[in-house]
Parts: sequence; structure tokens; C-alpha cells
Amino acid sequence: MKRTVLAIPDSGPLISLGVADRLELLLKLDMPIYIVDQVLYECTSDLTKLGARAIVDLVENHPDVVHVDETFVGKAAKIERESGVNKRHRGLGEAAIAEFFANIDDKIDPSEPVLILFEDSDIRRINAFIQGNAHLLSTKALLVGMEECSLIESAEVIWQSIINAGRKPSEKIIDQSSPYSAESSSWKPPQVT
Repeated sequence: MKRTVLAIPDSGPLISLGVADRLELLLKLDMPIYIVDQVLYECTSDLTKLGARAIVDLVENHPDVVHVDETFVGKAAKIERESGVNKRHRGLGEAAIAEFFANIDDKIDPSEPVLILFEDSDIRRINAFIQGNAHLLSTKALLVGMEECSLIESAEVIWQSIINAGRKPSEKIIDQSSPYSAESSSWKPPQVT
């Protein structure tokens, strides 16, 4: 069973783990992490929002593990922001995500499985972009799986801290290997005994 690399095309898991002050859990997975640039911007453009500073710290303090994937969409949006144009464009995050997945084979070996961490209750939008060897994992399933691996004591305690911070994440537990892969994938680290 192949281990994966982690791609985060949805701001939800970053914000939820950030407000719970538990972003370090992503590092416990012991795999490279890719965050789409526009998604990162949407999470951190206002550092007064709960969790935003923690997300910035994760990226800045772990450049060897956490990689921000620059997209054409993200670069164009950044240039526009820096030029003083202050209009809000809907769908930039989704466009950057689509671009990321369209070019994913340039970053990650196509034979390697990719773990897609999401929280968006409308996974069909993300799922439309995904092809090939992807393993889908919801934030709730991440926490449940980490508890099963003894990486955390209680998924429910962390989940409650997310909710108590004002988040209303999807309760769906999705942990689904790619149906297109000949070999199953696993995001869980080997059990430590």
C-alpha cells in the first residue's frame, strides 16, 4: 500500500485546524503538503480572523514540508490586488484549484497517490477536477483516523474545539481511495508500537 502526498485545495481544513490551534497535526502525517496559493490567500488575507496567523506560521515555519503551489490564477489575482484594484472576484479559489489539478502531474509523480484533504460539503466541485490516483479525506475523517492511529487522544475533543470557535464544518466522514488506482493508498502513518 502506497503512502501519499497531501494536497489541500480547500480552505476549510486549514481554517478549522487553525481555529482549534491544531495545524501541527498535518505535520504528524509525515508527508509533503501542497497548498494552493489562492486558497492560502483566502485563509490568511485578514490576519485578525481566527486561525489565520496559525496558518501563516505553519507555512513559514515548515518550508521543507509545506509547499505553496503558485498558480496563474493566484499570481494574476495577486498582481491585481497589488495594483490597487479592490474588487472581489467570485470563483478565484475554484479556478486556482482547477489549475492546480490540471497541472498536478508536473509537481507530483503521476504514479504516486495524492491525498486530497477537504471540508467543503460540496465535494462534487472538487471531485470534478480530480482524476487519477487521488485519495479523498474529509477533515472529520482525518481526525477519526488520527485517533485510530493513536496520533491524537480524541477526535471528538478537537472537533468540539473547532465548533466552539464558531466553525460549522461538514460532519461527513469520507476516507476514499481512488477507484482509478491499481494499488490502494493509505494516508495513515504506520502504527507505532
